[in-house]
Amino acid sequence: MAKTFTKEDLQTGDIIETRNGEFGVVILEKDCILYQAGGLDCLDIFTEDLFVDGVEREGDIFKVYSDPEGPIGFNKRFGIDPVFRRKNDKKTKMRAAELNEQHDPKKGNSKVMILEPCFRKIQEQYVNKRLEDMDIDIALSEAPSMTVCGQIEIDRTYIPVPHAENLYILYNKYQEKWHLENAQQHEEMISSDDEKPMVIIPEENLRIFSRCMVIRKNDSDMLEDLQEDDFEKVRAYLHNMA
Repeated sequence: MAKTFTKEDLQTGDIIETRNGEFGVVILEKDCILYQAGGLDCLDIFTEDLFVDGVEREGDIFKVYSDPEGPIGFNKRFGIDPVFRRKNDKKTKMRAAELNEQHDPKKGNSKVMILEPCFRKIQEQYVNKRLEDMDIDIALSEAPSMTVCGQIEIDRTYIPVPHAENLYILYNKYQEKWHLENAQQHEEMISSDDEKPMVIIPEENLRIFSRCMVIRKNDSDMLEDLQEDDFEKVRAYLHNMA
């Protein structure tokens, strides 16, 4: 039986072709694939059988071109046969479905709502049920709140939503401070109609300009999925939202 081609068989200079027809060159010295169209991926994102270890199936590797005489270049691949070729058959589809299941964002997580006042965006996201998990901090944080050492400055503040049991708005005081100082320095965020806060909480005399979350947590400080009518319960605090 012929040996199965794996990630360990990749060599510097090999040309790969992804499911969506994008070509890249393997650079083992940098542990990455550099794509012809620009950008790169670390080899760590691929499984041993050359699937993306996540849910982005377009990046799965379907062909590998190699030459024992050395790097072949993007154009030379037309003159040689691939050393690895994957068919989009039942076996491939089953493996892709297995990976999708493993990386299902809903699995073991809870649905929260991310509010981004500066960009006027609202989006759903799934994060770890444990509120102390770094997963929450990353979802809550923006680049300005990152320290030089790469650590996230977090001071979580929970604002209970009135008349809604276990429903909170969660924001980062450090991040909010950065937004307000930046606004005062440039005199634009607070005065601009497009960059008024979405979150206004009269009871707390509070307007939030930074990214925040609408979450539902229980008495054990574990997140629960937001309910269908939770957005309506916080709508009164969302500035200029229809």
